[in-house]
Amino acid sequence: MLFGYSRGGTSAIKLANMLGRVGVTLNHLVVFDAHSIFDSRTFHLLYDNVLQAHNFFREIREALDVMAGGEEILTGGAR
Repeated sequence: MLFGYSRGGTSAIKLANMLGRVGVTLNHLVVFDAHSIFDSRTFHLLYDNVLQAHNFFREIREALDVMAGGEEILTGGAR
């Protein structure tokens, strides 16, 4: 099981990809508000080594001054 929050979420996704490259399977990957350290890049799972992956996030909509959030199921696969 691998968890990551904020920049650590991005690192968890990168680590899951590195483990996938060498054939290691993860049962769970959970990230909370993952984002890039340097810019607004997004990161994706590149291998099918993660059995269950969840991304919990929030969005701040400045024009409406509201905070919304959600969950998405991450999927992997060779690209």
